[in-house]
Amino acid sequence: MTTNVEGPTYPCPLCTNPTTTSVARKALPVFQNVTYATRDEAVVAPCGTFLLATCSHCGFSHNCEFESDLVTYDDRYDNHVESRVFRTYYQHLAGLIHEKFDLTGGFVYDIGCGAGDFLDTLCTATSNTFGIGIDPSCTPMATNNYHLIQGTFEGCGIEPGARLVLLRRVLEHLDDPLAFS
Repeated sequence: MTTNVEGPTYPCPLCTNPTTTSVARKALPVFQNVTYATRDEAVVAPCGTFLLATCSHCGFSHNCEFESDLVTYDDRYDNHVESRVFRTYYQHLAGLIHEKFDLTGGFVYDIGCGAGDFLDTLCTATSNTFGIGIDPSCTPMATNNYHLIQGTFEGCGIEPGARLVLLRRVLEHLDDPLAFS
């Protein structure tokens, strides 16, 4: 059940200003992108409470009821989207990033890279750029222009010459985004 609420305010995890809650939903599945082997397994999949809060100062929206202990990234987690439209979107986004930042000759990190599709697109679109993708659900691999590392960012470090660190689909998965560095 989804309800619109005008409830208490919560501090924004990015700027600490008050946020306003707007949408609440109880018993929302923790993952939208996990495939379960059986119906019974899916029925007992972890659920959590969703309470959307948006900061009027910086615009960051977050689930102020987020429970990180319910989240497990394993080989069933799959954020891969295969479609011509999505490939076109990735190519457009890579072009925008290439125009905005000088990535040539440097390292690009894609934290939470999934299967590495966007990192591959970005490194293919920019010359002499090497990508490092880090994700607990990816399959480790190495190509001429990028490596995928199965794991989390903590302890990985950033290579000298890094030009860009991407967190495209990560901030909403962190309890404390400011502590992530």
